[in-house]
Amino acid sequence: MKKLFNLFIAIMALIMAGNAQNVCTVNTTNTKFGITPNDTTAPAVIRGAVFDTVAQIYVPDTFTINVGISVSITIDSVTIDTVTGFPQGITYTTNPGASKTIYGGGRSCFRISGTTTDTVGTYPLTFVGNVAITSPLGPGNYTIHQLDSMAAANHAGQGFGYFLKVDGGVGINDIGSNFNSSLNVYPNPTSGKFDLTLTNVDKINGDVNVYDMTGRRVFTQKVDATGFYNTSIDLSAFAKGLYTVQVRTEKGVASKNISVE
Repeated sequence: MKKLFNLFIAIMALIMAGNAQNVCTVNTTNTKFGITPNDTTAPAVIRGAVFDTVAQIYVPDTFTINVGISVSITIDSVTIDTVTGFPQGITYTTNPGASKTIYGGGRSCFRISGTTTDTVGTYPLTFVGNVAITSPLGPGNYTIHQLDSMAAANHAGQGFGYFLKVDGGVGINDIGSNFNSSLNVYPNPTSGKFDLTLTNVDKINGDVNVYDMTGRRVFTQKVDATGFYNTSIDLSAFAKGLYTVQVRTEKGVASKNISVE
């Protein structure tokens, strides 16, 4: 019986370890209200390719609104019940995952992953949930949508507005499949330094971006090439882990994951 119990504990530990690998890393220094990075700079979803990116969530403990006069309110908590609007095949997990509630001054992260063959276009995400606040008039409750409206008016658009862009459908020279297959990163895994190549490409103009598992862009470089492109990237100064390498051009987007060990 003891051996069976120990075996059960070992299996559970392996399951938990596997789940831990699928959990995103919270950026404990993030102070941007709502969800970041800005969705216009976040990696695009490539049809037929594995997608994996991370966004950060920060809920401040106080929030200023303008109703003729500036009023400071306290955000007690934000409870995210669900998030809708994803392309088919794309799902999300959160860290902490056991609780849907983020208390004022707290942080969370939001890992978006999967593979889609859904239609090329823009997919606005809708955060559904409740916000508990305390104001000079007493306690109150808002929806996340109402909080978003206040954020747009008072915090330069910061809030829970976020969308995913699906790229790489059938179009100019089937840019999705051809462009993504032309991108190579090696060695992979790497100790930090690796080469990026693009082969058999028409003239392209755009940029190379590398994102870490918090969704932060750690590297960017312009691309202007015809036929073949090669560059060396050094991530030795950054933490070990999984990174997303993305080449964004006017004709499409290609991306690959690389592991720094």
